[in-house]
Amino acid sequence: MSREHKRIMLLLQRAEDKLKRAVHNIAKSEKYFLDSAAEYGNRASNLELCLDESGVSCYLQMKEECQEAAKKYAAMRHFALQELAKIDDLRTIAWEAYEEKAFTTSQTFMLFLLGLTCIFSVLAFFLQKLR
Repeated sequence: MSREHKRIMLLLQRAEDKLKRAVHNIAKSEKYFLDSAAEYGNRASNLELCLDESGVSCYLQMKEECQEAAKKYAAMRHFALQELAKIDDLRTIAWEAYEEKAFTTSQTFMLFLLGLTCIFSVLAFFLQKLR
């Protein structure tokens, strides 16, 4: 295996590892907001029995906000999983090219650019979501 091929495979592996960690963290955050929404819903229904209208409306509003946050995290997780699939496709292409011994300099460069594009698109997406 050439040094360039090893470097590309290592870059793809690092990107995949980071995306897997991101998917895991996003799923944890999504679960947190879904659990919070359920808890606020329960509190609102308990306050309805006490006829506390202001508390009920407050908890229902918090429940809606948690549900919206969970939807955003679900969208981020979906996007990250798509990027993970793209990286897997890139790894397959790189491996097939290595097996065929047709791994020319231009193919190496194109795979490197595709890998960088995936990494930067993921970073840009997450930075945009943080704002």
